Amino acid sequence: ILIVDDIELNRSIFARQLQSEGAVVSEASGGFAALTAVQQADEAGKPFDIVLLDHMMPDIAGDEVAEQIRARANWRQPKLVLASSIGKPISTDRAAQAGFDAFLTKPVRHQVLVDCLSGVVGEGALRPEAPPAKDVVLADPRPGHARVLLAEDNQINILLARTLLEKEGYVVDCVLDGVEAVEAARTQAYDLILMDVQMPRMDGLAATRAIRALQGAAAGTPIIAMTANAMAGDMEACVEAGMNDYVSKPIDPEAFLRTLRRTLSGEDSVAPAVGGDAVDDMPDLDDTHLEGLARLLPAARFADMLDVYRQNTRQCLERIEFLAVDQDLPAIAAEAHDLKSTSGTFGARRLQRLGEQLEIAGKAKDAATVARLLPVLRQDGERALALISRRCIDSEPTGEIMRKIS
Repeated sequence: ILIVDDIELNRSIFARQLQSEGAVVSEASGGFAALTAVQQADEAGKPFDIVLLDHMMPDIAGDEVAEQIRARANWRQPKLVLASSIGKPISTDRAAQAGFDAFLTKPVRHQVLVDCLSGVVGEGALRPEAPPAKDVVLADPRPGHARVLLAEDNQINILLARTLLEKEGYVVDCVLDGVEAVEAARTQAYDLILMDVQMPRMDGLAATRAIRALQGAAAGTPIIAMTANAMAGDMEACVEAGMNDYVSKPIDPEAFLRTLRRTLSGEDSVAPAVGGDAVDDMPDLDDTHLEGLARLLPAARFADMLDVYRQNTRQCLERIEFLAVDQDLPAIAAEAHDLKSTSGTFGARRLQRLGEQLEIAGKAKDAATVARLLPVLRQDGERALALISRRCIDSEPTGEIMRKIS
């Protein structure tokens, strides 16, 4: 089988799925490379049985590659299967005109792939018990049919992400670290995994690599990284580990859901990195962000999240002060990481940026910068919590609930 795709990760996923069924796999990174590979295999007397073609490639589209293969009357003709994203569709008429025997819609589940390829070359070619596939196999993109695994250890992020997902109709399972994520992926089929990068016991990158090494369909499950470290190097590390896409924390609800839909549709896109501004340029509170979050979530759920944030933030600030006495800079960096993420969720921009700076200083073991930031953190932290509480108490319908718990 020849796998043709300009995205290395896609080729790798397809290759693992097929090799687990005993298939002999070759890869080509584009349309012209595919034509060369098919010709060379034919001339060597070892023609490919199947060519699995991506639709949209930079050099030449998959349907054009298919037409060129079919035009070579002297070649022993392979079966041609098109792998097309929902967001980049091709009509059934065009697929038939180009000479495809079947087409798949990405992301492709392991069993769907095996059934389809077994069907086009004859039942049992890949798996004896596999039934023939239909000529057109389409994944169901509707959220109500998607099961999502959320791997996250931060309580605020869990509450927010789960609320957003369930409101959209996704079925959500939650785990608290990478070890649990790998075990969940091994024992339960998921349409998508949301993976926090920084977790205890096993981080998200290690968990992703472990999932990609699993046997069967789990290895091909789309994985989205969730991290507060939105830098170019972090993005590259996520891609290298085998993640399909990337969302920054604090969670922006619209961008978060847009990325989920894009990944479930099979489009290949990694979110761009974002930079940070200086603390002096940051407002204490992003009112627009906070109001948008309050409108998006049920009032009781939003109030619960805010109460958890206030308690956790006060405890976090106290722990940072305590750790500073012992000069435990790595532990300060870990606390600051959580502070950065959750503060951004509620629009506390100055506190978010201070958390980021403190995390960087802690990781660099820069005790002088940590000491300089602590008084500012203490002052801005209390002010941010007071402002958030006041804004929510003054608003409706959240205000009535907030007055009861304040």
